[in-house]
Amino acid sequence: MEERILGYDVREMWYKEPYDFRMGSKLVKMLTADMWSSILDYGSYPDVVGNDREELGLGMIELPPIVPRFGTSYPVWSNLADLLNYLSPYQCAEGKPYWVVAITLRTVDLEREPQYRTREDWPRDPKANPDSVQSDWVLVGYDLGSEWSLSRITQHLVSEEAEAQDVSELTRELNRYGLFPTIEKAGEFGMLWDTAFPEDAPHVVYGIWRIEETRYRPR
Repeated sequence: MEERILGYDVREMWYKEPYDFRMGSKLVKMLTADMWSSILDYGSYPDVVGNDREELGLGMIELPPIVPRFGTSYPVWSNLADLLNYLSPYQCAEGKPYWVVAITLRTVDLEREPQYRTREDWPRDPKANPDSVQSDWVLVGYDLGSEWSLSRITQHLVSEEAEAQDVSELTRELNRYGLFPTIEKAGEFGMLWDTAFPEDAPHVVYGIWRIEETRYRPR
């Protein structure tokens, strides 16, 4: 098994970031972890209020008092059925589109010793139900992060110091969502960046799988 499920989340699919990240018309929507908002209210970005929150898709749906969370950078639901049940009152054909997604972490990254975090903080044995990728889920792509940053992909695309050749090589490998299309390709860049940026190592590979595409409205 190459990847394990950390948990499940609900992400907006209506906000269009006004930057092309040097990818031109190839980019449909940037779905790296630091650019893609959950519509569940995890208490993030408290300074964004009112209509701005809805435009950006930040925390549009209030959460119940206790939500199981596993993972290094993601607040996620451990049980998919519970998440879908909680979403059901919000579904509406006239509402805004969102994706229900599974977030995975490469198995070898789960098993390695973290450089900075303690062993107890690392998601060594995440408990998710279901605990493996299902045949009807659609692969969106693979993100590449580090222990302390959500996504290294975005940082490389926007960095003014990055060599043009390196950025060009990276953009050729990314799909229309700004993600690596295969776990192997993400791993290759992870090893390169471990060497080039040891202060951010180890780079870890996250997967995003689309489970359901639907729309929502407030209750």
